[in-house]
Amino acid sequence: MPDDVPQTANPPVPEPSPVVSLLDPRAVQILSSEYGSLLSARSLAYNEAFTRGAMFLAFLSMSFVGLALVAQALPIDRDFCWSPSSCWHSTSWSG
Repeated sequence: MPDDVPQTANPPVPEPSPVVSLLDPRAVQILSSEYGSLLSARSLAYNEAFTRGAMFLAFLSMSFVGLALVAQALPIDRDFCWSPSSCWHSTSWSG
């Protein structure tokens, strides 16, 4: 750089003033980014709740399928006892 050209200093950048009113255009930007953050948090909570519900229903249905397979494997006849009260009257437990 030649010595005869005067050097110009960059003018100081003024600090931005704080947002004190909703009429400030920066307030809209702040609120929209906050709104997006809240939307994503709500979406995450909904997704987690629906996933937990789906897992519960899947495990419940798998339990019913397993119970049906076990019931098919057991030799259950017509006189199978479904409740203890229906079984105790035919058998004497007095020793």
